[in-house]
Amino acid sequence: MSGLFCYYRFSQIQGLPFDYFLWQNGQLCQGKESAETCSPKPPTILNSKADLQAVESSKPKPLLQRLPADEGELEAFLLQAEKSGQITWVSPDNVEVYQMIQGEIDSAAPDQDVHLVFGTGHLIEGQTAFINELITTGQDRQQLNGVTHLALEYERVSRSGYSVQEMMDRFLIFGQPIVRLSVPEDFMRTMGVNEPAGEMADKSETFEIAYEECYNVVMADAPSGVGAQGRQTLGSFYSMVMRENYAVRSVAQRVVSGIKDVVVWNWGATHAEKYRLPHQIAIEDPKAKVVSIVINGGTYVDALAFDRVVARLGWRERSFVIKLAGYRDADYVIHLPTRGRALMKGINRNPNPVLQQIYDQPQ
Repeated sequence: MSGLFCYYRFSQIQGLPFDYFLWQNGQLCQGKESAETCSPKPPTILNSKADLQAVESSKPKPLLQRLPADEGELEAFLLQAEKSGQITWVSPDNVEVYQMIQGEIDSAAPDQDVHLVFGTGHLIEGQTAFINELITTGQDRQQLNGVTHLALEYERVSRSGYSVQEMMDRFLIFGQPIVRLSVPEDFMRTMGVNEPAGEMADKSETFEIAYEECYNVVMADAPSGVGAQGRQTLGSFYSMVMRENYAVRSVAQRVVSGIKDVVVWNWGATHAEKYRLPHQIAIEDPKAKVVSIVINGGTYVDALAFDRVVARLGWRERSFVIKLAGYRDADYVIHLPTRGRALMKGINRNPNPVLQQIYDQPQ
């Protein structure tokens, strides 16, 4: 879909603002024909608890259970899931994963947006590479059909004030050298200081894939300084709501109404649980189809109860998918083998999470 077939590169020919086709086909550009960019102002950051509580309460959260925290109960749950067919063992070409996700895309209505919210471990090598394989024809010679957007956990405006989104847009349009886009320095400073080198390379490769495949990329996160301040003034729960609300509204500025846009989110696993990003997406677009997919494994890690149980069952080096119905943790869990991955060190979380850190609303 690259080259002349990429719809948003026609702006070079027609003399419109360079990113005209990236922002809802120019709907947000009316009256700005002489401007250099069609990029609208970023959403207002909701940084008061009252505003965030109003958003959260505008749509009741579904009543969902959580995976057992007790490891004996979790082991029994997984064994029963295998017996009942809830677990699908994945072949080396990952065809079962493609079929699962493609089925979710294809079953949506023609005018219904689909949000595939992938939750990864920030310190784990190989998980972004797995998502990259899904969105391009890579080593497994397969690719998801219908994906239009990537929503990434990068700040839209840097702490120093430059537009990371505009930098991405220029890359998508003009193909500037990727070295200028390698993972933004503010992300490195706040999120990526402990990332394995291979994971950082995979994140940069996502940009190259987006250029080649004509994906519309949203640098969706709030500025890192705002997030850090929010943790101090709002606490863990509402600082997350603030960032996720901002991200969802950033993506909403970018999609086209009346057609099926398919958005692949690559965010941390905590954001993928059903009361986080999926809930904020449902508030913004009640018609949307939202699927939460947590990627597990990919390294030797004993911080998660899920990993310890999987190791005891002898499944650590096997690929499998668990389909969860009515669970807060995710709709699907994809477990990747750990062999050959970087060793994950220095993890100490309390309380000990099952799959990801889950924050409950303050009472």
